Amino acid sequence: AGCDGAARVDVGRPMRPSPLSSAGALALFALSTARPDHGRHASPRAHGGPREPDCVHISAGGQQACADACGRPGPPATCWGSNGDGQLTVPVLGDPIVTLAAGEDHTCGLTARGALHCWGANQWGQLGLGEPEPHVDPAAVTAVDLGRVLSEAQVAEEKACDRTASGWWLTPECEALSAPDEPRGARMRCTSAALGRSFTCAAGDGGEVKCWGFNGHGQLGYGDVRSRGMSSFDMGGALPAVPLAR
Repeated sequence: AGCDGAARVDVGRPMRPSPLSSAGALALFALSTARPDHGRHASPRAHGGPREPDCVHISAGGQQACADACGRPGPPATCWGSNGDGQLTVPVLGDPIVTLAAGEDHTCGLTARGALHCWGANQWGQLGLGEPEPHVDPAAVTAVDLGRVLSEAQVAEEKACDRTASGWWLTPECEALSAPDEPRGARMRCTSAALGRSFTCAAGDGGEVKCWGFNGHGQLGYGDVRSRGMSSFDMGGALPAVPLAR
């Protein structure tokens, strides 16, 4: 029992501070009114064989909480709480999920190679799959397409070509950029994710941030209230980076 006789989750040894948590990288709490889940609750459980308890990161959402070892040796990632939208089932992938983030009624997992998988409720496209259909089977969910990120040199090239195009002529180099044979830039590698009520944000290893899902209050950070993620035209290269102040 915890304070005032309240039950507590047993995570074994005292928790060590998570480097991700201390940096603010997966520490977003979704505060909302709880909805009935038709009795589908779950207690903390490990997905895999018994391991030495070493919980170092907790993410609490609107209806569920998740724990993981932030990629270090420890127990397999696990979630507990309401499972009305299938948000508790952590998929077992060849590229293992090492960090979890909990939202209102969806969950995302970051793999060791920087891929982001999301499952659960999807009424606003918060899973990043370019469609509003729910996904209660995490094993069937593909990684979120975060698009490509240009290097500083490539950005400078495109800006120079934009200025050249405004003069109504193009150099051969700029003509090649306007219709490249192959996609430019490297695929965005996710380093952290934070989930809110029906929306998701992901940060890349180059410092870029992209958000999708419900945007009725401008929470995606694009300066408008247009929700994104319910169409394939919203994701991938079509999803811009949030214009963060530098």
